[in-house]
Amino acid sequence: MKILVLNYYPLVVPPTSGGEARLYNLYYNMAKDNPDLQITFLGPYYGPAQEARVAKILPNFESRWVPKGEAHHHFLPLVLKDLELGVDPHGINSIVCSRLASNLGRECMEAYEDHDLIIHEHPYENYSDPLAGHDNKPRIYSSHNVESEMFCAFSNNICFHAIIEECELDLVKKADKVFAVSEKDKEHFSKYNEEVAVIPNGFDEHQTRKTLDLKISSPYSGKRVLLFIGSSHKPNVDAANYIINTLSPTMPDSDFVICGSCCGHIDAIPGENVYIKGFVSDALKNELMHAATAFINPISSGGGSNLKIIEAMAAGTRVVSTHFGARGYDITEKGILYTCDLRDMAETIEFACGDRAYPDNFKNWSEEIYEKYSWRNISKKFSAEAKGLL
Repeated sequence: MKILVLNYYPLVVPPTSGGEARLYNLYYNMAKDNPDLQITFLGPYYGPAQEARVAKILPNFESRWVPKGEAHHHFLPLVLKDLELGVDPHGINSIVCSRLASNLGRECMEAYEDHDLIIHEHPYENYSDPLAGHDNKPRIYSSHNVESEMFCAFSNNICFHAIIEECELDLVKKADKVFAVSEKDKEHFSKYNEEVAVIPNGFDEHQTRKTLDLKISSPYSGKRVLLFIGSSHKPNVDAANYIINTLSPTMPDSDFVICGSCCGHIDAIPGENVYIKGFVSDALKNELMHAATAFINPISSGGGSNLKIIEAMAAGTRVVSTHFGARGYDITEKGILYTCDLRDMAETIEFACGDRAYPDNFKNWSEEIYEKYSWRNISKKFSAEAKGLL
């Protein structure tokens, strides 16, 4: 069985963002556990003309970096001109260019006959697959968010929103199967396609297990540390500003540590108990997870589900999140995930940090989280759903 995967950016190894982590871990585990599968991952990049790259991840899993054509370079500044600062232009630009004779579209057609199943990661390269809906080859739309809804959280451009919505709905309707990251997203997609399955976000158990074991054997006993990690997406930047402007002044006995690319877009002025770290290595992130009394997630908008909170829980760190920020995760054990309205964040942090259910239920919730949300186990469901179409 041969699977062709299309995405609007290439596979990045090692991954540096939540979306990249999802792609790498799903397909790496899928290939590792199914040696009979052959997986080819296609993604365009802004590289030198004609300089295609092929990386062999596993003997049966390869990533092809396809150079973007002249159209991408031509339209990108035009798209940027009509978007708010900080809004990702590459999705909308890929929709525009996939309507044309793009390099990725040509690669897709060249590989078409040799593959049994085509999976679309994100909707943005939908039109690079012109035979979808007109042949008997099965397609899967593997979503990361409801993209049209998420775009509205970042931009007021109604024209671009309409383009994204049309592209996304077209792919949802003609796909043989749709994967959603949460029940909320599934509810949305089920309006247009009956075949929707939830494939949640997860974590790399090999990385988090070391931090979990350290948390158990050597609990950090220093000052209370409250950790937030976020990308440059606007909801994360808003959350970082909220931490600086609202939370930190009311909790002077706590140290707030903010990491990730959101740090480069913060407007607020940090107080003495706020530490801005920027992008951090996996090694430093694991150290911070060990030291953190709680991972906080004051998110109030966006899409999909937050990978960092499941990673924090898997590492043995209690999480305090808004109800919205915790969407997509079904955790029944007490003492690890505390949700609240944004206005109650400080009070809930105080309660969580003193809750005896945290150490008392450690073994129960760690087993539940590893069973439900390790990438290894999530990939098994992903593989079974994909194979079920053939």
